[in-house]
Amino acid sequence: LENMECLRKLCEICDENDRIYKCPRCGTGTCSLQCCKLHKQKCDGKRDKTAYVPVSQFKAETLKSDYHFLEDVLQTRQSAKRKFEVDCGECAL
Repeated sequence: LENMECLRKLCEICDENDRIYKCPRCGTGTCSLQCCKLHKQKCDGKRDKTAYVPVSQFKAETLKSDYHFLEDVLQTRQSAKRKFEVDCGECAL
């Protein structure tokens, strides 16, 4: 059954046209903006940045995404530290 899904070429929403787009979160294939919008009523379409990726599926895009995720974490930490220093001033910890 899983192999049959890999061979499936039609849109998973309308089953009429070839799929063109793939949802980054769940992998649902859609053919148009209309079908994509229908799909997004059930799925937010945002890739789970913390999801486990097996080594066999790890690609350059995965590494790039992980790198940007870590940069965002560092930036958030630095921003919070600056805000704390401004809000607290010379508070003793």
